[in-house]
Amino acid sequence: MKNIFSPNPFRRSLVYLIPLVSLLAGFWIFSRILPFHVKNIDPEYLYLINGLNCALLRFNMIGHTDHPGTPFQLFCGLIIRLTHLLAGRESIVADVFRRPDFYLWPSR
Repeated sequence: MKNIFSPNPFRRSLVYLIPLVSLLAGFWIFSRILPFHVKNIDPEYLYLINGLNCALLRFNMIGHTDHPGTPFQLFCGLIIRLTHLLAGRESIVADVFRRPDFYLWPSR
């Protein structure tokens, strides 16, 4: 059996090139094709649910209000209201929970 780590520079470069190409392809597929619920867990869904509570004016239901993301949660509530006004299919709560990726990334 031949040694793949032979002095031949072409074979040596293939040993390093194949895993590198596989890794880069995996990162590309992971970042471009998969929906939010598969690749992004935190903090998108936390902001979505807290933004939904802001959209429903249930400010006492927000998980935490003592961090720099609180204004963003209020902004998320506004965006959820506007998105539901323009493209909502059912009640705002049911629509956000049935189509969370739409509210997280409306252009997909």
